[in-house]
Order: sequence, then structure tokens, then C-alpha cells
Amino acid sequence: MRQPRMFFRGSFRLAAVTLAGGCWLTGGVVAAETPDKSWHSRTIAAVEQQVTHSVLLQDRISGDLRRRKLIGPEGLLMPAAGAACLCRYQIEPTATDQPAGRLQLRLAGESEPVVVVVGPPRAALLPAQLLRDGPPAGEPGRIVYEQRKVLAVERGTNREIASVCLPIEYRHHFERLLPGDRAAGFVVLQSASAAGQDSFGIVDDLGTNKITLDAPQQGIVMVEQFTVVVGQPSIPPATQPE
Repeated sequence: MRQPRMFFRGSFRLAAVTLAGGCWLTGGVVAAETPDKSWHSRTIAAVEQQVTHSVLLQDRISGDLRRRKLIGPEGLLMPAAGAACLCRYQIEPTATDQPAGRLQLRLAGESEPVVVVVGPPRAALLPAQLLRDGPPAGEPGRIVYEQRKVLAVERGTNREIASVCLPIEYRHHFERLLPGDRAAGFVVLQSASAAGQDSFGIVDDLGTNKITLDAPQQGIVMVEQFTVVVGQPSIPPATQPE
């Protein structure tokens, strides 16, 4: 079952971090909002209809806009309450994908900056809403993120950081989402806790689906300041038009 695209008309409250404005090697930092630590990462165990669809995504470190194939959905980032969430789609790897460089982060509760080595984007997080009884409540988000695996922590923190999520530009047919200068990034930690299975519907920019969540879940902790200090981007292909 499909629904027409009905999204991206409200503000998404996941932006609890600071991202340095501009592309890689940018130095300016803007003020952060209060971090919200009540989000959880859930894996989708079963899906009614698998989606394979091409969209244009910005590579946040190189700044390039690239046509990428999304496959999924494969997971959700869910708040403790409310209908708005983020739906995770795998980004199909390409021959030009390479480890992308380093990021300097300032995590909540850390006095020193953290430097991490990250790989290329492996997933895109699209604003979505949960469908349980009746239509979804509230407004969907307006920020799309790329998710990159942390390959190593070179400096700071003894916490295990699984991945970083960076706000990016997103284009799909006539839809264009820009994250804005104040859009926030966040990190996903490798701490896990138990949770039961759950089945319900979701709706995002790629349609409507019925999913079943797996039992494990991972906690999310937001980053207060987020600055790119150096990068080694892949050789970028030419930007492709819509």
C-alpha cells in the first residue's frame, strides 16, 4: 500500500547538537539546543514491502550531491513518546566509496574534544511517522541524515561510539530538503538494552509500510558541538541533475 508523499511541513525536534556551518574543513560553530537522550535505535525484523529507490543525497564531508540507491526500511530511531521518528534505509555502496576522514566532536559530559575516523555514508535517516490507531499525530520532521560508521576513536572519550549522523541535503522528485545552518548532528552509542517485539505502520517520503521491530534496542546520546577538522573525501563524481 502506498500513500502520496505528505511530508516535510513541520520542524523536527531531534536537533539537539551543534554542527559547524558549511562543508568539510569549516570552522564556525553555532549554539546548541538542549540534548534529548530519550531516543532509541530499533532494528526492523520484517517489512511488508521492501523499498528500492534512487534519490539525491549530499555527501556531508565532501559536499557533493550524489545519486544514491536507498534499500529498506531496515530500522527506526524512535523517541520515548510521540509519532515522529527517523526511518533508516541502507545506502547501496558504490565503487567510489572510501573511508571519508576525521570528525572532531564535543560530547555531552566530555571536557575534551573527541576525534573519530569515519567511513563513507552507509545509511540515510528519513523523517517518518508511526501509524498505530488512526492517522499519525503531530508534524513530521524536515531533516535527513547520513549515518557513518566510526572506524576508530583517535582521541578522547572511553565511550564506544558506533556511528555518527550528519544532516544533509535531500532531493526526491520535486522534494528538496536543506538542513540549514542550525541543523544538528548526533552520535549513536553501542549501549544496548532489552525490548519486546512490536508491529505497526510507518509513513515516510517513500511511502507507507507495515513493519515488525526486532527485540534489541540501542540508546542514543546527542553531541553538544560537532566540527569537521580534517577529511579525506572520496573522488567525487559529477553532480547529477534530478
